[in-house]
Amino acid sequence: MSDRKCYHCGSTSFRADRALAGRLVCNLCSTPFDSSAKSSRLMKRNPYHHNMKTFVFVFISIVTILIIVSLSK
Repeated sequence: MSDRKCYHCGSTSFRADRALAGRLVCNLCSTPFDSSAKSSRLMKRNPYHHNMKTFVFVFISIVTILIIVSLSK
């Protein structure tokens, strides 16, 4: 059983694409496996990167609003 999964759609079904010199391509979404594996390794390294960006944006927005409200009084 293969432990390879497509990063984009999660499928485990791959085929060799002759147009890409035999590289593995997902059968469902046609994403090349090499790029999905690279993206998957990046996500495994820091899975909270996207969540941290959102948290920082919301935090800065709230602080900015609080400063504006306190200066207007």
